[in-house]
Amino acid sequence: MTRPDFLHSRFGMAIVLVVLTRGALNAQTSGFCTQLTTIVRAADSGFQALRGAPRETRLSNTRIWEAVTALPGATRCEVSVRSDRSTFNCTWNVADQHQLDEQYRTFVEAVPACFPNVSRQASEERADEFDPGELRPAMVRFRFKGDVSLSIRKWTPATTSTRSRISFSVTRG
Repeated sequence: MTRPDFLHSRFGMAIVLVVLTRGALNAQTSGFCTQLTTIVRAADSGFQALRGAPRETRLSNTRIWEAVTALPGATRCEVSVRSDRSTFNCTWNVADQHQLDEQYRTFVEAVPACFPNVSRQASEERADEFDPGELRPAMVRFRFKGDVSLSIRKWTPATTSTRSRISFSVTRG
């Protein structure tokens, strides 16, 4: 079998690689998109259908539940309600900086693939206001219609004693 002429060039090979990469991303994100759609739709009810067993918290104005659904590969997912703000949050612990950067990039690309009309609102890097010496997050925020937003944070350790992690939150309010 002979390859088309454009495949013999580096440019042609790059096009094929981009198409294959996008195809792989679409195949990988199909289950992710289904789960994320379920979570975003549940935001209007304060994620009531996604609340499992209650968890103890020391915060008097916050209630937390284990989530009954999770995004693929998440280490932990939970629903929290504080005043009139409801949040569905999943966390992934990752082994190294390369894996952290790859997973973060995949999530940032997957959200618009799942929701083509979502608006990317902000990107920022800042010191963590709660523990300035330990983690340095990078964040991307997306805005849906109404008061629903989605934030993806990449927490890079400032010291070797802290694990890298990614936090993915859908918030209403």
